[in-house]
Amino acid sequence: MPQLFALLDGGSEGITVEDDDRISRDEWQDGFAWVKKAGQTWAPFAAIQSATIETFDQIDADGGGFILLKEWCAWLAAAEKAARTGDGKVLAVGDDE
Repeated sequence: MPQLFALLDGGSEGITVEDDDRISRDEWQDGFAWVKKAGQTWAPFAAIQSATIETFDQIDADGGGFILLKEWCAWLAAAEKAARTGDGKVLAVGDDE
């Protein structure tokens, strides 16, 4: 989850001066095709399978105009749990307590 976030943040591989630990709408739009490709290969998360450009507003849970890492992870985890994937089942351990 964090690896994909890091690649969107700043719009470049690795850590650069453009990284600010949040994904702007422009970074999301610019990296969206790459996100979808990752979702078909090494990051097959349920949320990414159905993501659209407009999904930005859903992920930005606090409405602050940026996707924060905690919002990113919560969005991905919620979709995995809802889809009852293997990862979702692991993420759901302890939710009923």
